[in-house]
Amino acid sequence: MWKAGAKRADTTELRRIVRDELELDDDDTLTISELACPKQGCPPVETVISIFPATDEPYLVRVCKAVADVEPMDVIAALAWGDHPDSFNPSSLFAD
Repeated sequence: MWKAGAKRADTTELRRIVRDELELDDDDTLTISELACPKQGCPPVETVISIFPATDEPYLVRVCKAVADVEPMDVIAALAWGDHPDSFNPSSLFAD
């Protein structure tokens, strides 16, 4: 839930890195979210990068850091070794 006055992290640079690395076009959609995970064994906060290519299946990658702490190499590593496109299920982000 959003808190009044909560500061949102700037994702401009993160978006640029992802778009450059994946050579995304303007027709491709990209979302970056910072999510808390209360489950045991899950990092307390993770950055979820969801990619919705206009001509391909959507997929996501995760970085086990807050958005403000993500470095360019974290993004490159997540894109290279992250979640497989076949495992994308948007509803799983909100499952108990």
